[in-house]
Amino acid sequence: MPVTVRRTRTLQNVGGAAIWLLVELFVLGSGCDGGCGPNRGLMVGGDTPYARCLAASPPAEGTRRIGPLTLTIKDRALEVRGLSKGAKLAAFSGPGFGRPPTAQDLDAIRAARPDLSLVLGDLGDTQAIANATALSLAGLGHPVLVLAGGRDTRERLTKALESLGSRSANLVDISALRTIRIGSDMFLPVAGALDGRDALAEDSCGYAEADLKDLAGSARNQKGPKWLLAWQAPARRAGSGPACLACTEQGIDLGSGALAHLAEAVGASGGIYAWPHVQAMRPIRAATPPQTQPTVPGATAITGVIVPSVVGPALERSDGSHVPAGFALLRVGADGVMSLEARE
Repeated sequence: MPVTVRRTRTLQNVGGAAIWLLVELFVLGSGCDGGCGPNRGLMVGGDTPYARCLAASPPAEGTRRIGPLTLTIKDRALEVRGLSKGAKLAAFSGPGFGRPPTAQDLDAIRAARPDLSLVLGDLGDTQAIANATALSLAGLGHPVLVLAGGRDTRERLTKALESLGSRSANLVDISALRTIRIGSDMFLPVAGALDGRDALAEDSCGYAEADLKDLAGSARNQKGPKWLLAWQAPARRAGSGPACLACTEQGIDLGSGALAHLAEAVGASGGIYAWPHVQAMRPIRAATPPQTQPTVPGATAITGVIVPSVVGPALERSDGSHVPAGFALLRVGADGVMSLEARE
């Protein structure tokens, strides 16, 4: 009888750094090579088994209109049209193991009036939490792009959106897309974590370097500023200076080297991420000429940021400081600058 490896992870603070500790349970039972059901052909074995969510079937092609915006999906690409001058984005991760957000929890996002919201993983560790989170997000009204993280499974995310029926019209699962064009800017979505190293369970989302090569091939010749949109932050690039989104104060780099190579291969200027939390909401500032500095008062030109969780306890950075639940309010535009707005 085959042996299935089932894993659970617990988040601990080790030497000031947030680290996943892996517990493996060996379960006797039937198995099927490459995965069963919705994960057929996507499962990868080894010490850290995971599902290649980037290689999954993409959402149905078609066009939908949400408020003033038109969203079109074709050939694993999403295009958002109808923006007058750049885009205002609310970016955050979901509750993970915590309680789902209520409508009141999302009032601050509504008040900020973003064009779109970006959910970078952690929709909910159980089906009930994921369903309730999706329902609250649907109430935002504007387009909400949902990317699977290392805690998420493809099946759970799909069922959460399906549970809404017609109310899910403004939610789009972008986990299996190759490119997302928002105005003049191109975003490259990367679901999960490299080789499933931060996956919560054996069918959680991850990616292989081969998946990133496919992604690079789709984006390399695309015009406009390029940004990564990923749950896991990249490792510090060689020669990029001391700034590092995924590094602890002790110099431990918890980022993905493969993502750093992807950014270099496609000429990405930076990106938006959700994990690890070691430098959450401490963006890397951009060295931009004065003529391209943000025009919004209090905004800062950046090349990358790790966003907070939309609800739940404050995230702990590796220096012991905390980031309250909320969201990052970002702007991108034709000038190739991403800016982070200061909020009270």
